[in-house]
Amino acid sequence: MPLANAQITDGATTLSLTITGGSAISFTDLGSPSVGKKTLMVASDTDERTRRYLDVTVKSPTIDATKPNGFTQSRKTVRLRKPKTLANGKVAVNTIEITIATDVETTQTDYQNLIQDGAQLIMDADFLNLWKLGAIA
Repeated sequence: MPLANAQITDGATTLSLTITGGSAISFTDLGSPSVGKKTLMVASDTDERTRRYLDVTVKSPTIDATKPNGFTQSRKTVRLRKPKTLANGKVAVNTIEITIATDVETTQTDYQNLIQDGAQLIMDADFLNLWKLGAIA
């Protein structure tokens, strides 16, 4: 389906994500010293060149009189880095980054709806050609 006709369900009461096959991987905290930042790694990845990492950043809202309600947005970002050894022996890093930016007045229902909408944007068949091929037609 062309992206112009894509659909998602807004305000869903249930979002089910079922992953089958594969194997579970566990992330280990690297003990990041920065406030609002944490880096985790897959300790079972023994080759440091291709070790998978998860970077998590939380930015709290701050007072800003120029913003509509006097605060900046809060921002939560998760970035998964998955290095891959290429045929020529070099290493490239495939990455997915998810950011949620919200106003201080965002309710739990608003969060839930935003998370469900975001999951659909990533997983829904209407968006696969965008992610795989960069097709925006």
